[in-house]
Amino acid sequence: MGRPLAWLPAITDVEDHEPEPCRNQGVHMDDAPRWIGNREHACGQLDGPCPGGGKPMMWMLWMALGWAGDWPDWLGPNRDARSPEDISRGFGSASVLWRSGVGLGYAGSVLQNGTVWTTGTDERGDWLYALNATDGALKWRHRLDRPYQDSMGFEGTRATPVLAGDVVVALSGEGTLVVVKRDTGARVWSVDLVKTYGGVRPQWGYSGTPLVQDGVIYVAAGGAAGHALLALRLTDGSLIWHAGDDGAAYSSPVMATLAGTTQVVAFVSGGAVGLEPATGRELWRFPWETSYDVNAATPLLLGDNRVFIASGYGSGGVALRVTQSEGIFRAEQLWRSKRMKNRMATSVLYKGTLYGFNESRLTALDVSNGEELWGQDGFGRGTVLGAGDDVVVLGENCELALIRTDRKAFRRIGNLRHDVSAEPCWTVPSLSDGVLV
Repeated sequence: MGRPLAWLPAITDVEDHEPEPCRNQGVHMDDAPRWIGNREHACGQLDGPCPGGGKPMMWMLWMALGWAGDWPDWLGPNRDARSPEDISRGFGSASVLWRSGVGLGYAGSVLQNGTVWTTGTDERGDWLYALNATDGALKWRHRLDRPYQDSMGFEGTRATPVLAGDVVVALSGEGTLVVVKRDTGARVWSVDLVKTYGGVRPQWGYSGTPLVQDGVIYVAAGGAAGHALLALRLTDGSLIWHAGDDGAAYSSPVMATLAGTTQVVAFVSGGAVGLEPATGRELWRFPWETSYDVNAATPLLLGDNRVFIASGYGSGGVALRVTQSEGIFRAEQLWRSKRMKNRMATSVLYKGTLYGFNESRLTALDVSNGEELWGQDGFGRGTVLGAGDDVVVLGENCELALIRTDRKAFRRIGNLRHDVSAEPCWTVPSLSDGVLV
């Protein structure tokens, strides 16, 4: 059982910097790291502020559970919040390996080859962190942007970093898209979505995690005049295409094969859209507007050319089937339900059942017809993560539970409650190499 750890000595800051802009439409590129040097800090052990002056408010809890694969992206490698890992045997005896304060925020974590990357905000800015997965030691951190401040008090980073080969892609709450070297944190390039592409920052900040596939970054900028969605080259940030006039909303796009065609599926302010990856041509659209443009849950692929989208504020969820005839695509509604209003967290699909939050009520829904199978109160607006035959539930009050995937009734396997002072817990956990973060 590991002892709790916070910031360790020998911290390396990779500062934000403003190199000369290249010719790629406002993209800033620089291969050289900007080292500030090492600092002696150990928050919780010495008086004084943490690096950057911010009090650590976002904690990461690691629990020894078994083996799992890499977790390189938002909601895992398939963006479906599922892991094949069976953690039921070790859940009740899971131990905290270490804790690390990384500032304020709601971003998830990505893990690979003994390193975890995440983001957080302190009084100096939005930061991207690389931590040692064994003991929480900080390898490096990189300043992404000025600190994101929410008008309603929900400060901090939103979007989750993405691993893409030898680089990490991150998006600040203000809308700066940054690519850095994964081993050193050296900035490769960056672009301000607002200044460069006329992006309109959502009311609660840029929150959707960019999609990275085959050397291309797909990101919702929410810009006018056809700049709602952008495709940028991973290597240098140059623009490949731009499309649409929707607001960015808060959801993350996915890559899907529907009706025999690979497409980018995005859930923007005006609804769900399917786009041709190479050109940005809109293949289909299903209108779905939500109060305050809070389309936040990630589109969930149900198989058989079906997609599930959902939102809160009284909207509910809808299952769509995408069809194609003679080059014309359509998205038809199969069913609609008010029993799965995913205001923020994405649901999990397991053997014909959706498990997710109907606002603050944990709910199981029959994916064939949208009928509620059962509901359970007590978690607040939590998050869910599929793990083998079970579902990890992180409550808004930071209580961690494991439930059985049972269509007939709510079945709790176990609970874990740790001293976490960063409520509300709205960040979906990640599972990789035997640890849950």
